[in-house]
Amino acid sequence: MIQQLLLVFRGHRSSECTISKTGIESKIVQNTFQFSKGIYFIQFLVLAWLISKAYNYHVISDRPNSLFEPMHLFGTLFMPRFPSPILFYSVILFGVFTTVYRIFNDDKTIIRILQLLIVVWVDVFQWSFGSDSAVAFILIYSLLFSLLIPSKLQDDHHDKIAVNKMIEYYFLGILITYSFSGLWKVIGILYKLILKPTDVHWLSPNAALYNAVVSYRNYDSPIEPILKYYQYPLFWQMSFLIVLFVQMFCWLAAYRLSIRLWCGFSLIIFHLVNALFFQTVFITAPLVLFIICFPYHLFVKNTLRFESHITLSDYDELIYTKTYTNAELDTYKGFLAFREILYDRNPIWGSLWFVPGARLIYSIFRLKKLIKT
Repeated sequence: MIQQLLLVFRGHRSSECTISKTGIESKIVQNTFQFSKGIYFIQFLVLAWLISKAYNYHVISDRPNSLFEPMHLFGTLFMPRFPSPILFYSVILFGVFTTVYRIFNDDKTIIRILQLLIVVWVDVFQWSFGSDSAVAFILIYSLLFSLLIPSKLQDDHHDKIAVNKMIEYYFLGILITYSFSGLWKVIGILYKLILKPTDVHWLSPNAALYNAVVSYRNYDSPIEPILKYYQYPLFWQMSFLIVLFVQMFCWLAAYRLSIRLWCGFSLIIFHLVNALFFQTVFITAPLVLFIICFPYHLFVKNTLRFESHITLSDYDELIYTKTYTNAELDTYKGFLAFREILYDRNPIWGSLWFVPGARLIYSIFRLKKLIKT
């Protein structure tokens, strides 16, 4: 389904722009650089995460072993009982070794696989105490989906287009989990409204409170009264619809480097809202999002030079052309010209026009007049 949606999107876009080989390669280089820096800094997060789990083992080890019960097949096979300190700390040390190795040399697939298995094994320990938590799932996915992407991505012997597609799948595998969460909410609302209209659903006034009670993890202390903010009329419903919009369309950031920054920022805000209002604290997930969605490519000096030209067609349509030093030409028309001009002028704020729905705003308010030709 994803590929069909992309074909429709790209087919429509091709009638409004033509991008040269140089323009395509420039986007691929930026996407590759952004991924390579992200996966590099993820290793430092893994290092800190392993150390924190070693401390977590020290704290949890005081609990009765009878509370330990594997909740997944992986845990049943590889951690069927409470691990001894020697075993657990040895695995942690081996995980630290694989992570440090990847920081300095990331060309061994076997090291990547071992690191992934260690992270999953260590995470199972917390699951087995009745906390079927998803707090580390993005960290696990970031390691899992990067397994098949080669190291030294700037080498000429790699098929750049194929590698770029792998990188898109990497981000898709991570971000689409949020889209599935949004889709589940939409299905749940429709089910309740159609078949059980009297039941509580996501848009109900008390849905925020019920969600907080269900999601609350710190059972030793009461839920803070900050939840009263959701008692304001329509505040909860509007907030929920904004979050739902972000979740439903965040998968597009896998294919649009321009909006990956805003997608990551929005999801981080989503996690902070959960922490403040629902007392559901996610630490690893927002850190991973910050690292992989950070726009590293914007801090690299662009050596690709071009001359730009803005005109109006006979039909009063905005036309934007970029001519590179090798004489290759990119041409954008209408809304695509508008957003490309703004993106070239300011990549941070201009990237907001790549968000779904921006074309509609452009058409309604006739924003073409903001561009001087």
